[in-house]
Amino acid sequence: MGVEGSFIPAGILADYPALPEQDRAPDGVAVSEIDAIDGAPSFAAKWPDAISNLYKQEVEDRLYREQHFLFVLGFITCLVTVALDALIAPAMVTEGAVIRILTAGPITLLGMLAAEKRWTKTLTVCVGAAPIAFVAAIIHLSFHLPPQFAASYLTATTLVLAMANVVLPFTIAQVARFSLFFIAAAIVILALGPKGALEVRSDYVLLLCVVAAATIPLAMRFEQLRQRNFLLNLRSLVTARELREANQQLQDLSEQDPLTGALNRRGFARVFDERIAQFGKDAVAGRAALIMVDIDHFKHFNDTHGHQAGDTCLSMVSAAVQSIISDTGGMVARYGGEEFVAALREEFPGHAQKVAEEIREAVAGLLVPVGDEHGPSGRSLVTASLGVGVGETIARRLSSEDCDAMREELIEMADAALYAAKHAGRNCVEVVSRADPIARTA
Repeated sequence: MGVEGSFIPAGILADYPALPEQDRAPDGVAVSEIDAIDGAPSFAAKWPDAISNLYKQEVEDRLYREQHFLFVLGFITCLVTVALDALIAPAMVTEGAVIRILTAGPITLLGMLAAEKRWTKTLTVCVGAAPIAFVAAIIHLSFHLPPQFAASYLTATTLVLAMANVVLPFTIAQVARFSLFFIAAAIVILALGPKGALEVRSDYVLLLCVVAAATIPLAMRFEQLRQRNFLLNLRSLVTARELREANQQLQDLSEQDPLTGALNRRGFARVFDERIAQFGKDAVAGRAALIMVDIDHFKHFNDTHGHQAGDTCLSMVSAAVQSIISDTGGMVARYGGEEFVAALREEFPGHAQKVAEEIREAVAGLLVPVGDEHGPSGRSLVTASLGVGVGETIARRLSSEDCDAMREELIEMADAALYAAKHAGRNCVEVVSRADPIARTA
């Protein structure tokens, strides 16, 4: 007697090691969808919704990853420019420091709070507003400097715009809006400054426009490269997921009985070791038990009703056994032509025998003919004899060798009990229980 099958128990796939969350490919995304996206800068506008949403999430994640660095960089820049004030115009140091603190400081603090609270929109605004506020302060301070130094200050602010357009973790649309607000803020500060400042510094405004026009295409190129890198990484994850799924399907097929969809002998050995013999944190320290189910007079049934009816009968018996065993956390396998095995962990003394009796009754109720030749209540066309082998208590994690030994011992005991059931008149349950004076302990 030997093992060929069971329905694959729910949760088997969950027993396989899971990838870290950040390395998992999202469901609903196929490699073909990724390959269909051309190399032109689309900025996620024409991507499938699933991929577009993933990229938006990537942009948001990049914002949170880089916001701390950006705020620290802004703080260091403020310190450096204060030092420049001390070299160029010592009398302006205090005023410059206060103005910088009052403009960029609250924005930076709000941005750090938004990052902690995961206020994405607020954080995005703060990351963009901080350099604009800083530059507004520099433009205001330039009004108090000699013309040659004022021009240097203003020219330096164009570097802030150029760097921000390339460095800030924004989408192209956000970069474009940032540039517009940056230039608008500069115009407003100049307009509110000394009379004629805006006209005098019109060349500065023009320079800002040129810098924005020159750096936005560069930002677009960087964005395109980030998109391609994102798509390559996503394709790698999706390919790996599809490969794992294909391998899992191959494993399932190699461990399934093709007729009943039940585990075969190979699958039975693996699942028994993982779900029955092992002692995990959620496992009950009970006795391992194995129930062997043999359909009575199946050859006669097959010869009488035909092989197709016999196949249907096997599938029905398999389903009946599985429906009962699934409530115990156990597993079922097809063991041979008309034989099945069910393994479980006993929750109380006599548990396996009780389950076996439920299986016997379920099988006997599958095909009950009604007719005079069988009496008023009819006689079941299909019955089963069951042998139960109850092993020792499992209270620690077992080695692979111990699992194999336990499984073979349970098979031998259940086989002996089944033999006794056959000789007792069939359609009954017999039990062989291992003496367990010393339980396995940790």
